[in-house]
Amino acid sequence: SGEITVSEGSTVTVQMSGAYGVPELKKLLRTVTFDDNKITLTDSIDAGGLDVTERFVTLIKPETGENFVKVGGGVLRYNSDEADLTVGTEMFESHSYTTELVPVYCIDFALKNGVTEPKFVFDL
Repeated sequence: SGEITVSEGSTVTVQMSGAYGVPELKKLLRTVTFDDNKITLTDSIDAGGLDVTERFVTLIKPETGENFVKVGGGVLRYNSDEADLTVGTEMFESHSYTTELVPVYCIDFALKNGVTEPKFVFDL
């Protein structure tokens, strides 16, 4: 369960802590702002002391660099003072008409202690 709020302009806020079924997760408020050539995602989190990992999933193999991940023609920027980056691969059942397993790339950002408002910027 959650609540979606659309602000004037190009900002959407979603309260989605109830979607995870984790009692310690008191707040997960995601704000997404759309600009001309970028999308900014900011989360406000109260996880009651639990470790939090933000995950982005893609079919395109990402390339990593200092404070960024390149996926196709887009770049995901983050602050390495806020999170540790790892990229892994998992097999996923395709949603096509076959039951073929395909690799997906999991871009994980493990939030560092004390970080409650991580920010990610997608340059398009």
